[in-house]
Amino acid sequence: KWNEQILKTRQSFYNYRYNYEKRKTFSTIIFTDRAIYRPGQTIYYKGIVIENDSSTRSIAKKYSTTLSFMDPNYQLITKVEHVTNEFGTFNGTLQIPQGLLNGNFQLTTPDGSISISVEEYKRPKFMAELKPFNGNYRLNDSVEVSGKGVAYSGPSISDAKVTYRVVRTPIWRGWWWMPYKQTSVEITNGKTITDENGEFKIKFKAIPDLSIKENDFTDFNYKVYVDITDINGETQSDSKSITIGYTSLIVDVDVPNILNSNEKKKYNIITNNLNGQKISASGKITISRLEDVQNFFRKRLWTKPDNFYYTKNDWKSKYSGNEYDGETDISKLKVLNKVFSYGFDSGKEEKFEIKDLSNWEPGRYVIEINSIDSFGKPVINKKFITVYSESSTILPFATQFWYASVKNEYQPGETAKFIVGSSYNNANLLYEVEHKSKIVYRKWLKISNQQTLIELPIEEKYRGNVSVHFKLISYNRVYSSDATLQVPYSNKELKITFETFRNKLLPGQQEEWRIKISGPKGEKVAAEMVATLYDKSLDALKANYWGFNVFPYDYMNLYLSPDLFSYQSSNQIIRNYKSYPEMPYQRYDALNWFGFYYYNNYYGYNRSADGKGSKRYRYAAKPAMAMAGEALEEKEVEASMISKSENKKNVQESDKAIADTTPNEQGIDSRTEGQANIDNVKARTNLNETAFFYPTLMTNENGEVIVKFTVPEALTTWKMLGFAHTQNLEYGLIDNELVTQKELMVIPNLPRFFRENDKMELSVKISNLSEKLLSGNAKIEFTDAITMKPVLGILEKNEDLKSFSVNKKGNTNVIWNISIPQGVNALSVKIVATAENFSDGEESVVPVMSNRMLVTESMPLPIRGNSSKTFEFKKLLESGNSSTLKSFKYTLEFTSNPAWYAVQALPYIMEYPYECSEQTFSRYYANSLATFIAGSSPKIKAVFDSWKNTPDSKALLSNLEKNQELKSVLLQETPWVLDAQDETQRKRNIGLLFDLNRMSNEMNVALKKLEKEQSANGGWPWFPGMPESRYITQHIVSGFGHLQKLKVVDYKNDDKIKTMVENGVDYLDKRIKDDYDYLLKHYTKEEMQKK
Repeated sequence: KWNEQILKTRQSFYNYRYNYEKRKTFSTIIFTDRAIYRPGQTIYYKGIVIENDSSTRSIAKKYSTTLSFMDPNYQLITKVEHVTNEFGTFNGTLQIPQGLLNGNFQLTTPDGSISISVEEYKRPKFMAELKPFNGNYRLNDSVEVSGKGVAYSGPSISDAKVTYRVVRTPIWRGWWWMPYKQTSVEITNGKTITDENGEFKIKFKAIPDLSIKENDFTDFNYKVYVDITDINGETQSDSKSITIGYTSLIVDVDVPNILNSNEKKKYNIITNNLNGQKISASGKITISRLEDVQNFFRKRLWTKPDNFYYTKNDWKSKYSGNEYDGETDISKLKVLNKVFSYGFDSGKEEKFEIKDLSNWEPGRYVIEINSIDSFGKPVINKKFITVYSESSTILPFATQFWYASVKNEYQPGETAKFIVGSSYNNANLLYEVEHKSKIVYRKWLKISNQQTLIELPIEEKYRGNVSVHFKLISYNRVYSSDATLQVPYSNKELKITFETFRNKLLPGQQEEWRIKISGPKGEKVAAEMVATLYDKSLDALKANYWGFNVFPYDYMNLYLSPDLFSYQSSNQIIRNYKSYPEMPYQRYDALNWFGFYYYNNYYGYNRSADGKGSKRYRYAAKPAMAMAGEALEEKEVEASMISKSENKKNVQESDKAIADTTPNEQGIDSRTEGQANIDNVKARTNLNETAFFYPTLMTNENGEVIVKFTVPEALTTWKMLGFAHTQNLEYGLIDNELVTQKELMVIPNLPRFFRENDKMELSVKISNLSEKLLSGNAKIEFTDAITMKPVLGILEKNEDLKSFSVNKKGNTNVIWNISIPQGVNALSVKIVATAENFSDGEESVVPVMSNRMLVTESMPLPIRGNSSKTFEFKKLLESGNSSTLKSFKYTLEFTSNPAWYAVQALPYIMEYPYECSEQTFSRYYANSLATFIAGSSPKIKAVFDSWKNTPDSKALLSNLEKNQELKSVLLQETPWVLDAQDETQRKRNIGLLFDLNRMSNEMNVALKKLEKEQSANGGWPWFPGMPESRYITQHIVSGFGHLQKLKVVDYKNDDKIKTMVENGVDYLDKRIKDDYDYLLKHYTKEEMQKK
């Protein structure tokens, strides 16, 4: 700027901005009851649609949207149409289909989406937990690690096996660290068991890597891996890291680097170990004044040279005012006098206050914290700060440009304060306010060797942040400072609190919550709330997170790039590149990682002397071979399960929301009158993973939401998530947890499936939460889940009743030896236990996999009417010779006219999707046949009309679907069921196919298209624009000939068809002659005979 004129050049500014046009967009946020599901379960969802413009957000009422359910391959499963209500929301349910690839599924709308996981999983029953590392350690110390196993239902995991290993990795602290030889090494491993409280302790020696030189900046990370196996066989894992070095204490204070002398505040004293854990330490904090430097220097734009060409005096005479050797380094300033001293003991007091700060002179100070770690090693930390006074015009130190913000967060109605200054005389300072990527205020300030206070009133429109820019140019150098002031949407925050909540319930117990929803100022509001309660153990597989952040927060987007005053130029005179010799690479055999790691990749470069990579090598090891009997066997198990289950709904845990069930008013009481009769113990069967999902809970006249539900009977921790919003888009989130448990609990660890002829130990854990030892009996029962009849012979020696004894607050297990029989599709396993006045039980259904493969052999039986014929099924006669083959079913299928099956293929041909010549002719072919069939007999046409008018009639059902006996092989999952479904769909489409008006129109359209696509030489291309195809032309011409043979068409009496066929034949004749001429030209008679 000069004489009120501003020079702006393209080289001066880099201006990046968002386009805030006034146009409306929409966004959709979707909530689901949980984040992971099994195939066949139900997804409960709710969406809220937000209308966005450049500055505001509001709900979109009466907004039409489509929610699409997509599989992991992003193929559409189904669509649901929705219209939002007065609160801008919609909700619904989706059924996850069976038989699809598991993985990440998507619920998408045009304006937003959410991802959920679909997997075949088992719910964890407990969690392994390593506690934070407390205490002070250094290298070569013995480190103690403690952990615990805790069931989601509350009991400790006692007497469990614990295996552990410790892995060491070096760490280099500081910006200069080099990741040299960061090799992980396992330094120890071992086993232990948990005590009666589920706790365990591990000790290991923190052995350093002696090949790394000892210094204060080298630490080692020791990662502890733990696997806990419960007495009923379930295993859970955890890991935690501890950092140990040659020093064991970190000391600091949270005094800001720029400190306002008017501020009265207590600051934290930080004494942590290397893992960030608080430890007690004593020491001393001193603050000293640093010297004032009257001359100020411009910082170097490049790094300091190793050797100086100029002496300091020469430099000063030539380049006065520019830094020579660290003059701008605050750590090199001389310490004048001590102004503050404080002795601390962080174990007794964690904060301190700087007394008489308002009397301090503006300037630069150094804070020094001195302490001694528990091993007697001194620990020192220095921190440099600048103290300023907002009521003074004196700069804290001589500088080209000085900036400080009194605070960073404001509310509308407050005034933001900034301190800016410069030691230059008559410096021009540009002050700008940026909002929504626009400069809304600009002012030039004149500053002369002082600082000044600038105030900015924070207006309501500044919610979502406002930015300020300060720029000063002096002596060809640009000095600038930018800051974003936080102005949150505090006026949109709802306060949600529980007025009634119990964190422990009995399984099956009814409960009622009262939730209070208040506005930003505590006022009553009319709000809509969505709430879910689901099994928290699912979060161990995939956590469910509800977030809502729709209001825009702006950050600075306008920048100044001061490259106008720079000039660089260089030329390379001599090029002498010498290549290093290439290094040989060795390859080693790779271990089989069972599907987790398939490739070993090695990368190398051939470097030249200039450091530029010139060649690149990549070696990849071959994929590891699959271990026999591993993945292949698992695949066969899945196929067998599919083929042997009759009713899929009976072999999976129901996921129907509790809101749709009739609750048991009394729940399940854990106490019974006197000694419980074990045969009358009611087993828990409602093991739903979602307790409820209420999408549209409304506040009453008191601003409360009432939630009534019956908790399922699973013993676990339940996680509640809630989101509420008003029509003004005020919103709030809440979460909570509760536990369902009993004094005596039966906790089976059933497999996901059994397999025929399996022999196994079935372990059941029994937990005692009471204050006394309990002795009692446990009983197991097996029932055919399809017929509900008892299944005998499973238990060894038929010992269904076992006695047990379990200590107070302890666990024990009961084991049955079982053998899975053949011929049972699914087993209902009921396990109950009684002890004194306590009882519990659980009943689950487990599918039984067949260890056999279903093979279907067929033989056609063609026979003419009014005749008899004998057929011999040799494969069936010879089946008795096999020791492993077992006949399953013999079916005789009969139809009086096999042509009926051919008719069903016509709609498929009709619906070819592409507009190529081949498929165009197929559509003509199908319509011609259909017209001929429909016109050949009035009775046939009458049947087709009935199919069209009654699409749900049993006459439309596939022959396979009408066969009820095939249900035992789960038609919905087998490959041939897709054929059956296609067969049904074809029959349903036949009625539409045989509409005479439609057929006539389709024939004419196809014929005109064929005529148009035929080339002048008589040939047809595959697609328009392509060269003529001999194959396609043969296909079309022979097709017309077939229709002529069937007397469907008579091309001799149809000029269009006659012309097309004759031209096509001429084209084919010419192509055949061309082939013959080519053979005569290039081959002898003997060579042609060999061909």
